[in-house]
Amino acid sequence: MSLIHLVVGPPEHGVTRCALELHGTVSLRDQPVVRVLDGVTADLAAALVEAGHGPGTPVHVHVTDRLLGRSAPEAAARLVPVAERWPLTVTLHDVPQPSDGPGAHERRAGAYADIVAASRGVVVSSHHESALLDDALRLAGRPGLVTARPRVVIPLPIDPPAEPLPPAAPTPAPTPGPSDAGPIAPGRREVGVLGFLYPGKGHEEALEALAAQPADVGLVCLGRPSPGHEDLVDALQTRAAELGRDCRITGFVPDEDLVEALRAVAVPVAPHRHLSASGSINTWLTAGRRPLVPRSRYVEELEARCPGALLVYDDLHVAVGQALEDPTLTWLGPEVVLGPDRDEAARSYSDTFADWATRPEISVVVPYYDDQRGLDLLLAALARQTLPTGSFEVVVADDGSPQPPVLTDQPYAVRLVRQPDAGFRASAARHLGATGSTGRILAFLDGDTLPTPDYLARLVGAVRSGEGPCGTLAVGRRRHTDLSGLSPADVVDRLGAGAVGRGASVQPGLPALPEPAWLREAYAASDDLRDADDRSYRFVISAVMALPRELYDAAGGFDPSFVGYGGEDWDLAHRCWLAGADLRHVPDAVAWHDGPDFAGRDDEDRRRTKDLETLRLARVLTDPLARDPRLVWHCPRVVVRLQVGDAGPAAVATCVASLLDGTDAGVWLVDADLDGDSNTPSGGDQTLITDPRVHRGEPSREVLQRCREQVDVLVPVELDGTLTELVDRGPVRTELVVVRRTRDLARHRARPRSQTGAGGDDGIPAMSSAAVGIRPVTDPPPLEAAWGGWA
Repeated sequence: MSLIHLVVGPPEHGVTRCALELHGTVSLRDQPVVRVLDGVTADLAAALVEAGHGPGTPVHVHVTDRLLGRSAPEAAARLVPVAERWPLTVTLHDVPQPSDGPGAHERRAGAYADIVAASRGVVVSSHHESALLDDALRLAGRPGLVTARPRVVIPLPIDPPAEPLPPAAPTPAPTPGPSDAGPIAPGRREVGVLGFLYPGKGHEEALEALAAQPADVGLVCLGRPSPGHEDLVDALQTRAAELGRDCRITGFVPDEDLVEALRAVAVPVAPHRHLSASGSINTWLTAGRRPLVPRSRYVEELEARCPGALLVYDDLHVAVGQALEDPTLTWLGPEVVLGPDRDEAARSYSDTFADWATRPEISVVVPYYDDQRGLDLLLAALARQTLPTGSFEVVVADDGSPQPPVLTDQPYAVRLVRQPDAGFRASAARHLGATGSTGRILAFLDGDTLPTPDYLARLVGAVRSGEGPCGTLAVGRRRHTDLSGLSPADVVDRLGAGAVGRGASVQPGLPALPEPAWLREAYAASDDLRDADDRSYRFVISAVMALPRELYDAAGGFDPSFVGYGGEDWDLAHRCWLAGADLRHVPDAVAWHDGPDFAGRDDEDRRRTKDLETLRLARVLTDPLARDPRLVWHCPRVVVRLQVGDAGPAAVATCVASLLDGTDAGVWLVDADLDGDSNTPSGGDQTLITDPRVHRGEPSREVLQRCREQVDVLVPVELDGTLTELVDRGPVRTELVVVRRTRDLARHRARPRSQTGAGGDDGIPAMSSAAVGIRPVTDPPPLEAAWGGWA
């Protein structure tokens, strides 16, 4: 695989060092490196071009936000544009976690989500780090990214000690002498912490652990302060003086001196409690030392991989005392097996790069039922696509045919997945094919539909070029033809030819049947869906459709519960719209359907079929014009989260009735006691409201994916008008109620954090409750009086 390693940062930084050391191995050293010493100010794209690596060549970067920007959003803003021109894969270090602190955690999570979204594959250094990344992506409002990008765990390398270990004997008694500023203080007993100095690294904890130790024991910090944290040097030394201890800050220790310095330490400690992975621990191990480490998920993972390599403590004071008393505890024994070493880790990287290079970007999902001739034609047509055949795979999803189809050899990868025959389940078949595919872009093409040679290139091009924060759902142009009387070879040849009547010297195209006028008019009126609105989902047909996998996952994919003809594409398109997607019609992406449009078919039962489709959709489609508002539906248009607090039953009942009156809504009592304790005001009392639109707890993901508006009610309220009138006003924020459109909420969450402000402000202006006809229910009359009409 031709791949460029973009290595950012100074050589003493742990992430940069890791990248350079891996590249120095046999498996990776032949791949070119572009070095950028200062990733915060350098033009990364210019550096690649100046090194002779133009756009299009795959690039791999070891990423920590601190090497690329003054803030995490700035780091993402510098890297994401590179990914738009160079296929980017990344190794993520320092994955965000709650210990970053309020606000910082969210900003870093959003930035890392932006980087993952821009990449084509992600490496992390531990399973713990992978779990943290999942959490960060969900926090950033990008749960679809959890599965949308290939991800592998390749542990940080641990080379075995390069030199024989010294005899494990007690450290000699100290000899008096002046403080030594170098990496080694001869004759001293020192507890050592390796790595940059920054808050949370654990230097302060290590210093405090010396209080109960012999007076001659000091602290050595093997490293220098991280930029912006130089004040920690004075703070540590001031505290050390208060404790009567010596505290040395060595500054950067060159490689040639590092092993000797690490072996000279009496007690090696890696006290950082919030590790996602740790090069410092590995460096201690490579020097033959067994460091003291606090218990954590990452430490447990490392201990399982390298049993006996760590001294795991619950109390650092006690652990340091034991290590001083028995220094043999802090040296590795011959029974400890470390790994993976540098060469093993590099081979894993090389294999991963090769896998990603051969993994197609596009998965074409073809629902199929008992039409071998049509499938043969479709597969032959896909073999003539202008896209490179290695850029896409084909997954044929068989909906329970009596006999499975035969897949002929093709220049692209093609495979079959099957489901049992349980009725017409095209939606479930498409979902089965999507979940069994690997591409980051999904293209759906019906089994009786034949693409012209440039179909995939044009349709997928619209998906790739989409500029919206949540991705683009693109729909091609389905034309209709009659293939009877044409041989398979003639059909495939005519797909790329001109239209009938262009002259005798030109191979005629396929004979055209009428196209649906309502679709043509809709695309013309909306500038090919660039001006899409809340009802434009009706102009998306799954026979010729493509979208990013991230968007597919975020919207929930095709609903496998659909049984019968039609409607599942409108349902998915509606959920994609609510998930923030842009819509686009690509008229030049043409595929031919063998047979007339549904409206042109000679089907006496066509009216009944269409009515059944409408009823199926009404269950889940929350468009007010797609269902009768007088009926109660499984998925409501408006989801209300009501905070009951300590309100009494009269206030709750009055509020719920006001919210539901004349509105397609559901109310979730989010703080109700799910155990149904009837003695708590916010608990079992609400079970007496048996309206099927009232629920306890949080709304399900399915409901949230389908609702049009989401309303948070902070205390029981009563409305002057209806809830429908309130949500139709658009976003509303008062001290009592917040109304958001689901689509707006999704697009706000998906925006880069640099565009949302430090507090993540959603841009809804505040107004008074009285101005929009909302008042709190503070002293309601008894329900008997209110309902019976007497005071």
